[in-house]
Formats: sequence, structure tokens, C-alpha cells
Amino acid sequence: SNITHLEISYYHSLWDEKIIDILKLCPNITHLDFENSIGFSNRVLELIAGLYPNLKYLNLCDDQSGDYMSFRAREVDDLGLWKIARSCHKLEYLNISHRTEFTEISICNIIHYCPDLQHLNLTFCEITDITIEEIARSCLNLKYLDLKGCYNVSREAVARLNSDIHIKNFNDLKNPSLITAFSDYLRQAGTAHQNLARSLLANASNSNGAEMGQQARIFHQNLAQALHQIQTSSEHIIPINASLER
Repeated sequence: SNITHLEISYYHSLWDEKIIDILKLCPNITHLDFENSIGFSNRVLELIAGLYPNLKYLNLCDDQSGDYMSFRAREVDDLGLWKIARSCHKLEYLNISHRTEFTEISICNIIHYCPDLQHLNLTFCEITDITIEEIARSCLNLKYLDLKGCYNVSREAVARLNSDIHIKNFNDLKNPSLITAFSDYLRQAGTAHQNLARSLLANASNSNGAEMGQQARIFHQNLAQALHQIQTSSEHIIPINASLER
């Protein structure tokens, strides 16, 4: 087959058996679009990595799976993305928006191994400044970067990116005065209140970030930063007994 472009979008039962047979019949694919198609596993990503070393376009966006969840809808993870990273070095377009099952380590790996990336969509991926730093080092040809919902990325890190990159939807929600207020209150309130705050953040983290209101996201991020400050400062405090023993 001479087919180079394959699009299977908004298919909510795209099991491995269905897609593997299709891929094997199309050895010349350079453009794959699986936008909002779910159900396939790492087996498919591994097959893509093996069949298509010249792949240039890959869309794995999954911003609707919450409405079509099944017991097989979340079988892709870091292993599948790692296979893509190690094989498909010619990628120019990558969309993994809302793919929270991919950790920051695997996202950094694919950025590192795909220096030809020009378009990168990380909407609602759980990344930090570490990913932005990897982009700055590895993606010298990047032209477009979508950071919607990446609330753990700082303005300072984004400012260090190449000025030629069109950065879309970046919104730094950190408020220094609010973080300080949270930190001061939680220090005075004691461990019990700090643990309660951590519990609230853990429950919020299990919700869909896209469904959180703007005010809720602001509260969530600044409270998390305040707790981080408390933990960091406590790590530098030497217990009285320990200092006396010295």
C-alpha cells in the first residue's frame, strides 16, 4: 500500500486487534492521527515504533476519554512512549495532550530523542520546569508549543525558551503573596492542618484538570507551592538534640 496518512479519530473502541491488522497493511505511513481514539495498548505503540521509523506526525490526544472510559482505555503508558522515542527520531509533530498516564520522565525522553520536533502539544500533561529545560536543550527547531493546563511550569523557565517558539495557552498561576500567606498560616496551624492540606491536594490531583475551575486551579497550585516551601525549610532545620550531640 502507498498510503502515507492514516487518521482514525474519535473511535472509542479502537482495540489492538482492530488497529494492528490495519497498520501491517500500510508500511509507508508517515502521518498517524488517533485523536480521541481509545482502547489500544502499548502493543500498538510498540508496533508503530517498529514499523514506522520515518514517522513524522503522531497525534495521541485524548481529551474526551472521560466520557467513554472502559477497562481497556488506559493501557498505554511510559513503556509505549519510550518505544516511540527510541525509534521514531524524525517526528516533527507530536500531540500527547491530556495523556496524564505518561510521566515527565518519558515525555522528556521523547523530546530528547526527537530533535526535529516543530509542533509539540503538552496540554494538561503533568510536567514541570524539567520538561521545559529539556525542550530548550533538545528542540532547536520547535516552532509551536501548547502548555494549556501545565500549571507546574514557571514563567521563568518558559522565558528561557527560544523566542521564535510560539507558546500557546501558558498561564502562570503562582501568586507569591498568596503562597507566603498559605505557608505562614500552615506553619502556625501545625502538622494536622498541613496533613489535611496534603490530603485535599491529593484528592484534587485525582480529578480531571480540564474540569477544574480557574479559581480552583489557582488555589491548588499555590497551596502546593506553600506546602513545598514548608517541607523545604523543615529539611534545613537541625533538631536540638542533634545539635547538642555535636
